[in-house]
Amino acid sequence: KQTILGPLWAIIQPFLTTIIFSVIFGNIAGLNDSGVPNLVFYMCANITWAYFAGCLTQTSGTFIANSNIFGKVYFPRLVMPISTVLTQLISFAIQFVFFICFWLYYFIQGEIQPSWGFIAFTPLLILQMALLGLGFGIIISALTTKYRDLAMLVTFGVQLWMYATPVAYSSSIVQEKVSESFEKQYQQRIMLTNNSSNTNAPWFCYDMEYSMEEKGYGRYDILA
Repeated sequence: KQTILGPLWAIIQPFLTTIIFSVIFGNIAGLNDSGVPNLVFYMCANITWAYFAGCLTQTSGTFIANSNIFGKVYFPRLVMPISTVLTQLISFAIQFVFFICFWLYYFIQGEIQPSWGFIAFTPLLILQMALLGLGFGIIISALTTKYRDLAMLVTFGVQLWMYATPVAYSSSIVQEKVSESFEKQYQQRIMLTNNSSNTNAPWFCYDMEYSMEEKGYGRYDILA
């Protein structure tokens, strides 16, 4: 209500963010060495991260925002944070369809070669991101009922987390320069799998080799 563009903001925001990332991080800083066009690389990363961040930040304020309803009506408390995650899923679906349009264009041009086998895992990756954001959000939301200033740190913390995850850069740039803790970052592995299934970026193969050789797990341990 009372908006000019309405649902179009779900497309405009990730598109403008992708343009900025493509120019600054892709062209100027040269942080995309995956061989994938900047527009596809950064749009895939941005819409994926936006969904996770939206689930986390919106869920983190659920208990305080709905405290009046909780005090008047009895119903399972998890209904509210789950409904928030599902609402974020609608925006993600719109953005994903928008991303597919660009993906199809570059695919027809022959500039990307997706990993068809791993595309089938996309629903599982979305579920993992939703559960991860929901879980962290509920923990933070429970803590904010006692420590209200914790809510002020959520947005800032999510921004810092983004730079610790391969959103603005290819993971191959830092994998040989950082500690093993970067390799173990759970959201980083989800982002790698999602990006690689759509773009077949070479750093995914490096990550799979790392998992098999260093961890001793199976071929699909990155999804576990």
